[in-house]
Amino acid sequence: MKKINVKEEVFVRKFISLYIEIIDSEFRENKKKVEKTNEKIVFMLHDYPLLFKDLGILYNSFEKIKKKKKSEGFVFNEEFKFFLEWTFEELYKNKIVNKKTFDILTAWLTNFNIESRKSGPGELAGAAMGF
Repeated sequence: MKKINVKEEVFVRKFISLYIEIIDSEFRENKKKVEKTNEKIVFMLHDYPLLFKDLGILYNSFEKIKKKKKSEGFVFNEEFKFFLEWTFEELYKNKIVNKKTFDILTAWLTNFNIESRKSGPGELAGAAMGF
């Protein structure tokens, strides 16, 4: 079994938490909080290969944080696929990935099935890098 890098897992959890905050309808009403959170997200997106290094860790972290944030009253789209789509759009919108890479990621997401993919480390990072 592969050893999980704690730094990477903390990075993933932090990004997911920021994502849930930024798309929460009540949170979006506070413009200053939204701007500050968006700055953090864009900064973290530059390290996107860490985010997609292991899809199983990303998915499991998403599920754990989703439950926690729901219990705290956050309202958001709970689908993992929606989270991935939003992340890909943010990568492109902030010019972190080019149009070709964005198209590859979008095509990959079209055929996405978490049950068959969550054990494949590095698959999404490879897709993001055009492999």
